[in-house]
Amino acid sequence: IYFQAINGPLKKTRPFYSIP
Repeated sequence: IYFQAINGPLKKTRPFYSIP
């Protein structure tokens, strides 16, 4: 499942991050 890292630090590297 993928969630948008809107206010997350991962947004600088990639717009999405995976959460198992």
